[in-house]
Amino acid sequence: MRNKLNLFILIILVSSLSCSSEKSITNDSIQENSVTNLEINKDDIELNPSTLPSIKGGLAALYKVLDYPVELRKAKIEGEVIFMFAVYIDGSIGEIVEISSPHPKLSEEVKRILKKVQFIPATKDDIIVNAVFTLKLTFVLQS
Repeated sequence: MRNKLNLFILIILVSSLSCSSEKSITNDSIQENSVTNLEINKDDIELNPSTLPSIKGGLAALYKVLDYPVELRKAKIEGEVIFMFAVYIDGSIGEIVEISSPHPKLSEEVKRILKKVQFIPATKDDIIVNAVFTLKLTFVLQS
C-alpha cells in the first residue's frame, strides 16, 4: 500500500480567481489548426469560468501517485501545501507556484505528482478556457 497505512491526506481542491490584470479567453485567441492541434494563447486566463478545472480521474488519480516522504513521516512533519498554476485548454499546466509549504520535501512531492496527473480544463459558456487552479493538500499522520 506504498506507505499509506499511517497516512491520512486531506485534499481540498479550490479554483482561484487571481490577478485582475489577466484577460479572459476569446474564440479569436484559439486558432484551430486541426482537430487535435490547438494553438494556445497562455496569456489569456478566464477569471470567472462556468466550470472549474479538475483532475482527470479525481482524487483517486492523486492518491495513486502520491508518496508521503519516509523521512518526513519519521520526523512527524505534517502540514498544508498550497500551489497555484494555470490549467490550459489542452489540459496541460503552467508554471507551478508555491504559496505555502511546511517543508521543501513536501513541495517536491506535490510538484512531482502534478507532473504525473492530467487535468480537465475549465469552461465558460460551454467553451474550453484557460483558468487558474489552486491545489491545497494537507499531509496528516495518523497515530
